[in-house]
Amino acid sequence: MLLRRSAMADWSLDRPNHRSLHIRPTPRIGGAAILLAVVVVLVLSRLDDLPLTLLLMAAGLASVSILDDRAHLPVLLRLMIHVAAATLVTLVWLGTTAAVTVDNFAAAIAAIAAICWMTNLFNFMDGADGMAGGMALIGFGGYAIAANMSPAHGAAIGAVSAAVSGAALGFLFFNFPVPRVFMGDAGSVPIGFLAAAIGIQGYLLDLWPCWFGVLVFSPFIVDATVTLLKRFFRRERIWIAHREHYYQRLILLGWSHRRTTISYYFLMLGSTASALLAQNSPLLYPMVSFWVITYVSLLLYLEWRFYQHQKNQTEDTPGVK
Repeated sequence: MLLRRSAMADWSLDRPNHRSLHIRPTPRIGGAAILLAVVVVLVLSRLDDLPLTLLLMAAGLASVSILDDRAHLPVLLRLMIHVAAATLVTLVWLGTTAAVTVDNFAAAIAAIAAICWMTNLFNFMDGADGMAGGMALIGFGGYAIAANMSPAHGAAIGAVSAAVSGAALGFLFFNFPVPRVFMGDAGSVPIGFLAAAIGIQGYLLDLWPCWFGVLVFSPFIVDATVTLLKRFFRRERIWIAHREHYYQRLILLGWSHRRTTISYYFLMLGSTASALLAQNSPLLYPMVSFWVITYVSLLLYLEWRFYQHQKNQTEDTPGVK
């Protein structure tokens, strides 16, 4: 509430353009409020084993993103900063191993790529009211539950995850169903970073299997990855803003923000519950098969619906091809 009345709200206004799904200028300060709430909670928690490297990198990414919201930094510079943050965290993980081998070096490269991708895709998916906030609430809530259920020592990871989830819930009161503030890059970028980094950190601490974070955040991962791959193979500039994500297509097909977001909430709850149930159980392969079939079916159906929508628009507008 205080940030909404501050000068920061004025210079962070997101003004609608031809690629936007909103119609009125809205402050992009929600991410700053989320991170501030997380810091306060963690300071009060007084845990000795907090993953400080993760939190420092997330804070650095938030600072850069605030600057980007204001000054529109070059895409290459932003990407280099994301790679640097992911690399620093990975080097800390490598430093805890007895020796650097070919296998863990390859794993480190994969971790850097995964963190950078999740950092950006979470930002890509922050385009509908309540969408990114709901994924943060549910996804990090799943992390917190898994960390507290694990026999390994996961208090710090659980505290960080619970703090992000709780802060996202508070943000949603101002973002959904009526958006009075947006998350902005200052929230979506560091939250995406933490989603990947905590997922990997939890695996390294034996809190959950390596696939756990992927399944938890699969609604965002599938939507963004398939969309960007399609644009890449069409030789389009994938770093340029667009309205081709599947959640955006649903809105363009006539769905309201509320209906679209609630539909994604069901996917988020289902994927997170499945990840929690499938840990250390024979349910893993049936669960994975179910979600592969579900996502393929949904994507094919939406592609068909959007094709029919474009075909009908062409038929209603003679002379347009």
